[in-house]
Amino acid sequence: MNDVKYLCEVSLDVPPPPLRDAQAALAIARRDTARRSGLRATAGLAGAAALAAVVAPAAMGNPAVVADGPAPSAAPSTVSSPPSVETPPAQAATTHDRKVYDHLVAALPAGYTARTQYPFATDPTPYPIRLDGSPASGTVLIAMTANVLVSDGSGEGKLWAYIANDGKPTPTGDLCAPPALLPTDGEDCVVRTVGGVQVRVTTQRDDEGRPVTVARRYLRGGWLEVIAEQKVQVYVGQSDLPPDAKRDGRPDEKTAKPALAAPFLTRDQVAALAADPAMLP
Repeated sequence: MNDVKYLCEVSLDVPPPPLRDAQAALAIARRDTARRSGLRATAGLAGAAALAAVVAPAAMGNPAVVADGPAPSAAPSTVSSPPSVETPPAQAATTHDRKVYDHLVAALPAGYTARTQYPFATDPTPYPIRLDGSPASGTVLIAMTANVLVSDGSGEGKLWAYIANDGKPTPTGDLCAPPALLPTDGEDCVVRTVGGVQVRVTTQRDDEGRPVTVARRYLRGGWLEVIAEQKVQVYVGQSDLPPDAKRDGRPDEKTAKPALAAPFLTRDQVAALAADPAMLP
């Protein structure tokens, strides 16, 4: 999530597209800003370009590719210790979304209901197909994304996760300091160790200043992120998408629902989800 102003949800139910260059990738990412669906690119916001880094998820079907992020800058750091468990590869089939969705739903507190934001994926091919075939320089491949709309009856938020592959080495040392931490990754950075797994937790802000919790577990060649936000950001169509990225049947919401009054998961709970082996293929 080196970029979280991200998340355009690109659904591809056709053979995997070729890697896009940075310009096309940014055009796709600007379209939904769904995970960060609209998260502002502030000093603590993992946003697109700036756009400091962009991540475009593959909501269904095949993976998408977007531009990588900017150079790191200094940021506060906290505890960091080497992981004590083997680091899994950043690889997944888009159909892994159903397993992740079910696991996210099971983590919701009593009093909340859940529904999926998009149809589940149908392509069982693991991406990237070759772990030694790194994405082109400056790109990030989103292999899988799962989106849960969370409601308490009066408002609606979002809990979602994605697996990204940038082909880069797993960071070592303090995950809350450069080069692991980018200016767009968020504020209030801490590192939690859950079951021997290191998870970096940062806070980003939505367009109205509400906290968005972002928990990242680094994988071999990429990462898994879990994001909890109080409001579901909406987008207004696909006019800024390249012609080959437009798909029929996608939601085109114009009216935002009321936001949840408070976060539905704590930072530690989001970190625990990111560290849970059940989130991986």
